[in-house]
Amino acid sequence: MTTEDYQKRIKVLENKLSKYAKIEQSISEFRKLLITMDFAVSHKLSEDNLDQDRLSNDLQWLERITWKLLKLFSISNDHISLLDSNYKYLLVNDSYIAAHKMKRSKIIGKTVSELLGKELFNNLIKENLDKCLQGNKIHFEDWFNFSGIGKRFMDVHYIPFRDSYDNIIGVTVNSRDITERKNFENRLNILADTDSLTGLPNRRQLKKDFEFESKKAERFDRKMALYYIDLDGFKNVNDDFGHEVGDALLQEISRKLSTSLRENKYAYRVGGDEFCLLIPEFNEINQLQSLAKRVIQEIADFNNFGGMEINIGSSIGIAIYPDNGKNLQNLTSAADQAMYLVKTSTKNNFCFVNNDFCFIN
Repeated sequence: MTTEDYQKRIKVLENKLSKYAKIEQSISEFRKLLITMDFAVSHKLSEDNLDQDRLSNDLQWLERITWKLLKLFSISNDHISLLDSNYKYLLVNDSYIAAHKMKRSKIIGKTVSELLGKELFNNLIKENLDKCLQGNKIHFEDWFNFSGIGKRFMDVHYIPFRDSYDNIIGVTVNSRDITERKNFENRLNILADTDSLTGLPNRRQLKKDFEFESKKAERFDRKMALYYIDLDGFKNVNDDFGHEVGDALLQEISRKLSTSLRENKYAYRVGGDEFCLLIPEFNEINQLQSLAKRVIQEIADFNNFGGMEINIGSSIGIAIYPDNGKNLQNLTSAADQAMYLVKTSTKNNFCFVNNDFCFIN
C-alpha cells in the first residue's frame, strides 16, 4: 500500500464522518485526532520511511471504528458525541443537535463547558470525564437542560475512546432520554407514599420525612414533636351511618388537618382512623399544647357532619425527639402509649409521654 492509497482511504472515511461534524472543519478536526493517534499520514511521512505494518494496522483500526461510529450515529435516537481529551466536541449525531436546537457547525469545536454551562460542567461532568479519560467506564443519571427540548432526565454513559495502540484519546458519550420513565417512577413513588382514600402522606412517607428532618434536628441541636392521633367514636360512625359516610368524614378531617398546619409541619394517615403530625421545630411546649387544642377542637367541629349528628372526638399522644426516642419506631411507640392513656381515661384530650395530662379548659 502506498502513502497515496492510504491517504485516499483516509479521505473516504473523513468524508463519511464529516456528515456528523462541521463540514468546513471536519477534515481539520479529524486530522487533529489522527495526529493524536500518531498516524503516519498525519505526519506526511515519505514512502521510503513509512512503516507498512503500522500503517496497515492503523488503517484497519480507523476503518473499523469509523463504521462503528457511523452505525451508532446514523440509526440511534440516543444523544451521541465524541469528545477529545480537552473536552471538545469532535462529532455529534442528529439527535444531539436536535436536543440543543443548534446547527452542527455551532457545536463542533466547542467545549462541553461552553455548550452546557460552567456550573454543570464543574459540578458534575468534568469529574466524570476525567475519570473516563483515566480508563474508567462511567454511568450516571441526572437532569439536563436542553435549548431544544427543555429539561430532560438522561441516562449517561462515558466510554474511553482508544486508538489502535490502546491509548485513551477521547470519550464517547451516549445519553438516553429516560424522562418518561423517571416521571412514571415518580408517580409510582407518590402513589406508594400517599394514602389512597384521603390523599395524605402515609406511614412510608412519614419514615422518609422523619429521617430527613431528624438529621437537620441533630445538626442544629433542636427538638421535634410527633403527635399520634386516634379518632374517638369513629367505629360508631361507620356502624350507624355506613362506611361511605365514614370515608367522607376521614377525607374531611384529613383536609382540615393538612390545611390547618402551618408551613413545615406534616400530617399523615397511618391507619384506619389514626393520624400523625410531625413538627420539625418548636420553641416552647405551649406551642405544642396550643396545636393539640386546636386539632381537638377542629375534629370536634365535625359532630354536625352533613346534617347528621355524630359523636366524634380525638385522643392525642405527643412524643418529643430526642427525649422520648431517637428513631421513628421508638418515638411512634411512645406517642402511641401516651395516646392510649388518654383514650382509656378522659378521651378527647392530649397527653405528653411523661404522662403529664394537659386538660382542655
